[in-house]
Amino acid sequence: MPLAVQPDGTVRATDIYVYATGEFLSETLRNGYLHVAAESSKLVLAELPQKQKEHVANLPMFHEMLTHLEEGRHQQLLDAYKKLPA
Repeated sequence: MPLAVQPDGTVRATDIYVYATGEFLSETLRNGYLHVAAESSKLVLAELPQKQKEHVANLPMFHEMLTHLEEGRHQQLLDAYKKLPA
């Protein structure tokens, strides 16, 4: 958990790590925002770093994987996972 010292000397958590998603909450929220922003404006997508462009491009695959998981189709989930970039 990242911590920051405030001007008055108190220490506060600045983010939390969510083990279920394997990332910080701020990353999860940012990824959700990226999807919405990229859908509404191609200019936003054009300005993203390459790694984040790949993330947005692969969002349909993430949704497909979630559907496979929810429906118990584990082999299809693994097959879809293997198609993601490294």
